[in-house]
Amino acid sequence: MIVFKRLFFCILCVSIVFACKEKRQPLIGKEYTGVFLGKPYVISVVGDTTNYRFQIDSIIGIAEYAFNVADSNSVLARFNRFKETNQAFVFRDSAMFFGLVFDLAKDLSNKAGQFYDPTTNPIKKEWMVIQFNRSALEPNLDSLFKFVGFHNSVVDLNEVYDENQIYTQSILRKSDPRVELDLNNFALAYGLQCIADFFRSKGLAHYHIHCENYTFNHGALLDSLTQVPFGLTNDVNDQKIRLLDGAFVYKTPLQKQSMLDPTYGYPVDNEVVYVGVVSKSLAESEVYSESFMIMGYEQCGSWYEQNPDANVQSFVWFKNGDTLRSASTEGFDQMIIVPEVPNE
Repeated sequence: MIVFKRLFFCILCVSIVFACKEKRQPLIGKEYTGVFLGKPYVISVVGDTTNYRFQIDSIIGIAEYAFNVADSNSVLARFNRFKETNQAFVFRDSAMFFGLVFDLAKDLSNKAGQFYDPTTNPIKKEWMVIQFNRSALEPNLDSLFKFVGFHNSVVDLNEVYDENQIYTQSILRKSDPRVELDLNNFALAYGLQCIADFFRSKGLAHYHIHCENYTFNHGALLDSLTQVPFGLTNDVNDQKIRLLDGAFVYKTPLQKQSMLDPTYGYPVDNEVVYVGVVSKSLAESEVYSESFMIMGYEQCGSWYEQNPDANVQSFVWFKNGDTLRSASTEGFDQMIIVPEVPNE
């Protein structure tokens, strides 16, 4: 059983210089940089100089075509502005990327207690009106919820195959023309995980993927790459975890500002100020980090009680009156790197 307990510690100001214990000479490897769905990424491969740029760009290109809402020709951008009521939205998903992302997002949303919901954009837009116009009335949530709800069949996906079981097309149906999907961050996490899975299929000993608050690391050939900052201070004083094989995603108050509680339609307003989640995949860590931020401290603890076998490790900062406190799973505690205090 996973124990959700409090953990108190101080973040010490230290500077650590890491060296490879096995070799004094620099390890061979390769680094890739670029932008994926609007976010800069750095991919480090240790022990292999093979050029995987084509494969990386291919995965990114497939994801961008499906989910880049900044591109008016992407599948998601076209679907969101599709307003026909007498027909469905039809598109080609030859790589099956859109369908995989859609189905996995729905599955993980169920496991997270439906606190992750990518259909809440219409309600978020109404709250934004109030943010910029204080005299505006609160949105009519009863009417908005008619076309919001990932699990209320407001949007359905069907993939069509011919008599030879060959894929022909995909069909998305809206229950209302105002239905929208926001899967940008989830598609980013899934796409980065696809890159990691490709490296795993090649048997690479050590690879490290970092894209803003998303990190995946496998291997320990270069010790410095296994040490991943929390993202609390974004400087050398930041607390770190040792991530040997897994995915880490964190959410801060900045991300919280754009979150909405799909269970009752209001912007998130609770005691949680930071969530960091480690799991086997970036898609899982993305969903659970957002869901735990929305749930709040007490419900997060209840989720662990109801899911004792979940291999999801987390760390939470939350307000208790005027005091900031922390809570973490035992598995996360074991990953925390305790800074060495210089001998006096």
